Amino acid sequence: MASNYQKIFFVLLLLFAMITPVQAASTDLQVGNADVNLRQGPGLSYPVLVTLASGTPLTSLERSGDWIKVQSKHDQGWIASWLVTTPENSTKKAQTVVSQADKLNVRMEPNFSAPILAQLYTGDQTELLQERDGWAQINWNNQKGWVSKDYIAIKNGTPKPTTATDSSTFTVVVDALRMRSEPSLDAKEIGIAKYGEQFPVISQQDNWVEISVNGSTAWLYSFYGSFSQGAAAEVADQNYTTVIYNETNVRASAETNGEVIARVHAGEKYPIVGMQGDWYEIQLENGTGFVANWVVSTDAKAQQQQEDTKITVHNTGQQGVLSGKTIVIDPGHGGQDRGTTGYRGTDEKDVTLKTAALLSAKLQAAGANIVLTREADEYVTLRKRVSLGHQVNADAFISIHYDANENSSITGSTTYYFHDNQINLATSIHQNLMQKVSLNDRGVQPGNYYVVRENRQEAVLIELGFLTNPSEEQTVTSAQFREQATLGIYNGILQYFGY
Repeated sequence: MASNYQKIFFVLLLLFAMITPVQAASTDLQVGNADVNLRQGPGLSYPVLVTLASGTPLTSLERSGDWIKVQSKHDQGWIASWLVTTPENSTKKAQTVVSQADKLNVRMEPNFSAPILAQLYTGDQTELLQERDGWAQINWNNQKGWVSKDYIAIKNGTPKPTTATDSSTFTVVVDALRMRSEPSLDAKEIGIAKYGEQFPVISQQDNWVEISVNGSTAWLYSFYGSFSQGAAAEVADQNYTTVIYNETNVRASAETNGEVIARVHAGEKYPIVGMQGDWYEIQLENGTGFVANWVVSTDAKAQQQQEDTKITVHNTGQQGVLSGKTIVIDPGHGGQDRGTTGYRGTDEKDVTLKTAALLSAKLQAAGANIVLTREADEYVTLRKRVSLGHQVNADAFISIHYDANENSSITGSTTYYFHDNQINLATSIHQNLMQKVSLNDRGVQPGNYYVVRENRQEAVLIELGFLTNPSEEQTVTSAQFREQATLGIYNGILQYFGY
């Protein structure tokens, strides 16, 4: 009997020894800010086991390159290391990056050879996400990117919103421009702004401007207007200065050996009450002091930077230049046809619709009659799409798509045609597109796609980058990319029609 008890005890001891390590393991990781795929092996070529929701706690088991084997509550598999965070990172205090340089490149990855996503100017502020090997990952205009820490300051707290000076005015330069409740093409329409109307500017966000109208506020797409300053602009645009370095000295006199009376920090703003040579006199809580103009940024500099980079109607063609032209824009897929699904879960049908809406707005502003094959998340057959172009006798048929490949390393943009008479349109659009976006140029190619093969009109199909490449998916789903891509397509259409 004693022998049996000993055997039972030994078996229980073994079981306990096997179970204890799993119980002792802690959830040292969690899924980042977006839902991600858990895979059978360490790579994009392995099948997806399950999709994990943002914030799901995970236990790391082993690592292979940039992939981590993890255990969730119910599943075990592999996940890309850049898609997870540590719980400590998710609860740490917010920090802000302040740019200390003009035209500071925001890159896709933390190295100087990575593609450029955007640029920051002196005094620009944005959220700090993480730091790695001399680089800082930031959230700039709702897009993640990396900047070199050699050209930034980091401060505690959240970024301050960018606001316009009191005298800034936005003037509408198209016949009719929709006012929206939010800075998005999907937002509710709350009114119409007419040609020549002017509105006080409250703030700017991405390519949108917030205006004051009839005691309320609304958002307009800034592509269709121009900014100007009122009579007091020469004084007003110098009213505030933004500190760009931590521990900046404020001195009692306008000289480098003046007594230090205060220290201010990156991102802080102070009213300017005067100037002496290269020094600003600023208002502090208890009097005034002087800061050198090379350690601060002013609203005047910011305004000039906006003017330098602004896209205006003037440089995209004259108003009404496409009058009499009918253009069909075909947002690929829709409804139950999702198209391809990106590595991070992007549905092609969603981004094609957003891109088509933006292109439509640009072409309408130039006077074109625009026909969309779909205006919502609905399924439309290929036959119906082509038939619609025939019915309206379209001068051009533009089909918008995003690409996919089992090999996730493949990147780039391609423009397809089928009939010889479609080559010129395809070439014109593709050349102008590639001037505006930083993607691998896959060229103009013949393609056996229904919407160009069965089309009697001048028709092209554009593949705007690969959703199956994680980095390219992040790029092509950004508002900035859609803006530049549609501008390139727009310019190509103008060139094709001789403008």
